[in-house]
Amino acid sequence: MNFELACRIAGQEVGLEDRKLRYKRIAAGSLMGIVIGLVGFFFAQYGTKGMGALIFCLFPMTAGFAIGFVTRGAKAAGVSALIALLGSLLLLIAAGKEGPLCALMAFVFLAVTIGLGALLGVAARTMVKPGRSQNTTVGMFILVAPALLFFAKQLEKPLLDRARVETVVNTIWVPDTIEHTFRQRLHRGDGYRVEASLLHGTSHRPHAHARPPLAGL
Repeated sequence: MNFELACRIAGQEVGLEDRKLRYKRIAAGSLMGIVIGLVGFFFAQYGTKGMGALIFCLFPMTAGFAIGFVTRGAKAAGVSALIALLGSLLLLIAAGKEGPLCALMAFVFLAVTIGLGALLGVAARTMVKPGRSQNTTVGMFILVAPALLFFAKQLEKPLLDRARVETVVNTIWVPDTIEHTFRQRLHRGDGYRVEASLLHGTSHRPHAHARPPLAGL
């Protein structure tokens, strides 16, 4: 009886230690994800005129991979990734760097990319043997990941700096000929500047900048 009680108490202590260790890993992964997310946000925006794959895909996946590798479990990695994502967005909103609506629209896409990175991190942690192999993997990640992200920024920067061209077309449907409608507008005196390009089917009619004398019509 005493032996069973001792085994039960020992099992509870082991379970308690496991939970504490799991919570510590979740906290470490969340903090690491927030740091990578914030650094990635400012690094991706520095010197560019927009946002691209670097800020929406590569940095979230990098943060997710680090979280998955640290937390070691899929469930813990998911919780940590969600905390890191929400924490990063809330800090950016509080600092005035992002609006609530923009953060809400980006949340779903960022959740997918950071979740994919977390799964890759958990898989890598499972395949890597404990000991020296883990230290080698961590060292390679610390050295290779920043270099790849910097290279990706150099590739993406010319695309983001390219000016976007937008064409706005206004059309008025008039049940009459262009010449007759144009003369009617001038006769009524609709304004000192009549733009014939607003009429459907014409783009070469010169602008009338002053009201012409009515006697000439």
